Amino acid sequence: MKKLRNGKEVDLSPEEIEEYNQRELERPNKYKDLYKTQRQNEYPALDDMIVALWESVLEGNNVPRDDLQAERLVIKSKYPKPV
Repeated sequence: MKKLRNGKEVDLSPEEIEEYNQRELERPNKYKDLYKTQRQNEYPALDDMIVALWESVLEGNNVPRDDLQAERLVIKSKYPKPV
């Protein structure tokens, strides 16, 4: 492996290679929670969820709650949790 030092390509030291390899091994972990952000960006607004819960619990109207749950399940399948 090479790197630039003072504008010239030089070989990496064994320690630098080990550091690079370790960073590369950890890199996938950087994206392990990406699905959470993707889901949050598409989930229904919090206000909509609160109203749906309110109507379900206090008014017995489960349609908004069921609609929101169906939407959430579509989003969850679109952005599955990594294994």
